[in-house]
This record gives sequence, C-alpha cells and structure tokens, in this order.
Amino acid sequence: MIFKKLQSKKTRLLLILILSVFMMFAVIRDNSVAAVTYNVTLEANPSALQRNQNVTLRARVTDEFSIPWVNEPIDFYDETTGNFLGSDNTDSDGWAELVHTIPLDDPVGGHVFKAEISGAPENNETTTVQVLG
Repeated sequence: MIFKKLQSKKTRLLLILILSVFMMFAVIRDNSVAAVTYNVTLEANPSALQRNQNVTLRARVTDEFSIPWVNEPIDFYDETTGNFLGSDNTDSDGWAELVHTIPLDDPVGGHVFKAEISGAPENNETTTVQVLG
C-alpha cells in the first residue's frame, strides 16, 4: 500500500524534500557544515591597568541566531606582544574566560587582545586594553 502511494511523482518529491531538510538539520547540529556562521564577542575588564595586574578576558560564541555554542575551545592572544595566553572552553551560555596577569616587562600603551575559535582563526574578535605603567 505504501509503495503504491510512493509511486506518485509528487509524493516522491515531497519525501525527498522532507529527508533533505532532516539531513540538513542533522548535519548542522553535528557542527560539520562550513556554512555555520559564528559570532565572537570579547570583553576585557578592566580596560586600563598597571603591569603585574590581572585583566579578565571573556569571549562569547553564538551562531547567527544568537544561540550559544557550548564546549567550543577558544584561544586568547595578546596581539601586541604576539603571545598566546591560553585557552578555555565555552560554558552553557557560550562564554569562555581567561585571567591574564600583565607581565612587568610588557610595553606601556594599548594592548590588543584577541579571542578566536580554536582551529578557525577567521572567527575572532579583538579589544584594546591600556597598560598604564
């Protein structure tokens, strides 16, 4: 009975469409589609500090629908000095955090900090912190 119903061209096309949509969502949920758009935001607190003080860097990863990405590895860098600072995985709200102590020998002035999704350097965000002395 079902086989006879599937013989109609419209029914077969509808079934193919339904299966295609299902497969698309299954692949997207599996993170294996390159077309997924990530949004990375980065906060630094405080925005000005002395050497040998801590700055807290918080990065958030969401998709194009503002849904947080959970357990996404984030790498943090000081672009001014060229130093890799460390990594953290995003939590259930999409946030990753790193506390960094400004070294005593770091230059005074603006430091550009960057957070990027590990393995996807095109998905990044920067912010500037002033090192006062």
